[in-house]
Amino acid sequence: MAVCLVMLLIVIPAISSAQTSKGYHKKFYMNMGLGSGKVEQNFYEHPGSDVRFAMSLTAGYFIKPWLQLGATAGGWSYEFEDYSDWTKGIYISNTVAHLRFYPIPETGLYASGGYGFCSFTNRNPGSNPQYSTGPGYLVNAGYEHVIDRKNGLILGAMISYQWGKLHDFPLFEATNRNFSVWEAMLTFGID
Repeated sequence: MAVCLVMLLIVIPAISSAQTSKGYHKKFYMNMGLGSGKVEQNFYEHPGSDVRFAMSLTAGYFIKPWLQLGATAGGWSYEFEDYSDWTKGIYISNTVAHLRFYPIPETGLYASGGYGFCSFTNRNPGSNPQYSTGPGYLVNAGYEHVIDRKNGLILGAMISYQWGKLHDFPLFEATNRNFSVWEAMLTFGID
């Protein structure tokens, strides 16, 4: 997490100083974020917090130059999937509809919030995988810089907080399963 924050502190000033054109977004927008997330949860084998690889995908449509309506999907792995062994794979995901607000569009700064659903999947139990869903939430803030207006290429940085409450697993009797994630990401987009 600290490495991502240091990267953000280096990348944002470098992008700002290299900025040659400030422009508004076009109507449609997509990006991918890669970074690190500190996941807190109270339901997996070892409750507590762990730093995990984080990835997000975002797509949106600009209703106004300062307001985007879109969807974001994010996820955090505890055990990566192995396509040769279907019992591998433990992860949490969060998918939300969001509103993203750009107070001064030319600056590239934004804040957003969203509501949707979260899920937990554990394929390890073999013939009876564990799967649970519940409401999920998102708030984040970031900076985007158009590096190539002609081709619509965008580079940015984002800090995000996501959380959710999972419903009961069929195999367990515990309730009140929650997770929360602080994450820092570099984002790469097109519009």
